[in-house]
Amino acid sequence: MNLISKPLQLPPGLEQVLPISTAASYFGDSIRAVNCRNENESRFGSCRGTLFGGFAMVDSHLSGSVRIKFTPPVNNITHFEVTHGEGLVGEDGILTAPQFFRLPALQNSVRDVSGMVSSGDLNLVTGEVSNPTYYFHFANTALLARQAAI
Repeated sequence: MNLISKPLQLPPGLEQVLPISTAASYFGDSIRAVNCRNENESRFGSCRGTLFGGFAMVDSHLSGSVRIKFTPPVNNITHFEVTHGEGLVGEDGILTAPQFFRLPALQNSVRDVSGMVSSGDLNLVTGEVSNPTYYFHFANTALLARQAAI
């Protein structure tokens, strides 16, 4: 067990909004474009026919804030829920593969999944989080273009 020097203190009103540090944040995506001729392999994209010399990748830094709501602790355990308000906004980037592929990835965002609650339990004595569940989705123009092509 990893004990901290003194128990964590919950914020007044059991709710806190934390700004995201754009310089310290990071999210990315990677897509493996393949040319599958076998139907069984095609279903999962497991064929060897990689296009464009490998993975197409994009990364971005985020801005925005995260809201955390806590419940009153019971036996030094508090349940918490996390939301992202209007969402986190990413910088524009380019989805790029090693050979002959570049696609703008504009309007990058990370948003909560409607109807789903991101949550977990925090041990105020050890600082450990248990039962974490996190529901979010990424969006950008490159993913929209890929979705339209399917």
